[in-house]
Amino acid sequence: MTATTTAFTRVLCPTDFSDHSKAAVSYAAALAASYGARLHLLHVITPFPVVAPVADLPIDSRVWASVDTQAREDLDAEARRIRHPGVEIETTVRQGDAVAETLRVAGQWHADLIVLGTHGRGGFERLVLGSVAEKVLRRAPCAVTTVPVEAAAGVADGVARLTHVLCAHDGSDASTAGVQFAITLARRTGARLTMVSVVEALPDGHEFSGEQYAAYRAGRDAHAREALDRAVPADVRVQCNVHDRIVYGHPAQQILEVAKQEHPDLLVMGVRGRGPFDLAVFGSTTNLVVRHAPCPVLTVRPPATGA
Repeated sequence: MTATTTAFTRVLCPTDFSDHSKAAVSYAAALAASYGARLHLLHVITPFPVVAPVADLPIDSRVWASVDTQAREDLDAEARRIRHPGVEIETTVRQGDAVAETLRVAGQWHADLIVLGTHGRGGFERLVLGSVAEKVLRRAPCAVTTVPVEAAAGVADGVARLTHVLCAHDGSDASTAGVQFAITLARRTGARLTMVSVVEALPDGHEFSGEQYAAYRAGRDAHAREALDRAVPADVRVQCNVHDRIVYGHPAQQILEVAKQEHPDLLVMGVRGRGPFDLAVFGSTTNLVVRHAPCPVLTVRPPATGA
């Protein structure tokens, strides 16, 4: 197996102009500069709530015009703040639902990556069940990077440096797509790559003797080791500083624990598609990691068959 070539060419970053959203914009600009990608900044103006007694009254068009003008000025200011030599930046202001417009622009513009800030206002709040960020993660047609408030301190002068990439791998095809993405990032940036595989605890109700448990754990260890060896080609291990970790317990908890111990600049995870079953299980490992990770998390789906 050889690593695939994955590159960003179009990075979309929605912003609500909050401090945390600005950190995400800076992060997106740094990635765009690293890949020579185009950067698209988006701001969505959410319609004003209408109170019942005045629902039939027309809204003064001057109010919309004023809000729209201010949004365009703020977006242009953001573009000037994070401008990198050689990076093409375009800006768009839309009116409507934040999720729908973000996904619509991502599809129309053929974005390779969406970068989302969390803990913002105006719809881009802390990633919680049902939030804008979570809905975009569930339905995005491309890779998504979430930048939590804890990562804001690591983004200075519009530069997000990748010196250490952590990648979670469980041996699945979806997980392998994340590994390939992580390998490409490590190669491009010279970052150290840590691979983590979680051996889950025994299901409740299983009673093993000491010898049986030791045999079970040895078998699971061997499986995890084999999966990691297959995931990262030998030539990559020579070129990059690759370190493997096999840990035990609940997948989300252990991935987060390793992230706290290793202090990576980015955590990469491959996730399944967007079918009904996949959406039902999305909230288990992936969503828990994204909600609580101390660093930006990049989620990537495998390409569709025939793509």
